[in-house]
Amino acid sequence: MSEREINVNTKHYIRVCPDFEIYYEAAGNGTTTIFIPCWAGKTECLEYQMAHFAKKYHAITYDPRSQGRTCRTLENNHYNQHGKDLKAFIDAFNFKNFVLVAHLWGCLDIYPYVPLFGTNNLIACTFIDEGPRAIVTQADDWSDFPDHAVVGRFINAIVYDYGGLLKELITRMTKRSMTPVELDWTVDQLLKSPNYAAALLAVDGSFADYCAEAISLDGKTPVLNILSEDQATIGEA
Repeated sequence: MSEREINVNTKHYIRVCPDFEIYYEAAGNGTTTIFIPCWAGKTECLEYQMAHFAKKYHAITYDPRSQGRTCRTLENNHYNQHGKDLKAFIDAFNFKNFVLVAHLWGCLDIYPYVPLFGTNNLIACTFIDEGPRAIVTQADDWSDFPDHAVVGRFINAIVYDYGGLLKELITRMTKRSMTPVELDWTVDQLLKSPNYAAALLAVDGSFADYCAEAISLDGKTPVLNILSEDQATIGEA
């Protein structure tokens, strides 16, 4: 499948510090709404959301550090740095009164941002299918992994069979059957993020616990958590 075109006004890089550039896409006018892709994701993963929300908003998405077209670094591939990069990206444009929307582990870009930089100008957050803690610690936890052994198998799969793991994850997460062409295209997009960075982010994301940061948002800015049907029924009898 070829790269699909959407109504994007800008596809460009912005330098946020002397040795680091971020690739981004922007379209539309109105309230600035920044879409953050998932672990290993890139702007193409959010192309339909961009096309839809650009009709009413100033919609922006970007490739986080070492993902997609953004600069790859051997160091700082962790979510605390992603939070700092998000701040640098916002400051580079001097955005005021913006909304943050994140998908899966892209949510972990937001959680460290808040304690470091506060909620000034942040008018709302939307977290899609991701809780603030990845490993179950008590009954009815909304988490990605039931125990540390599953985390170990996940990280090993990134190192030894990155493409196979991505194909399995995408197939499992998609609510409809994808054609082989669609599946191959989606896997190819994610493979543009190198497995060394994906593995480092996975280690960090798997053991992260941002519950305190999630609680700190209460009363400071509106928060919307969107759950897929299987996540929404975790813990139900």
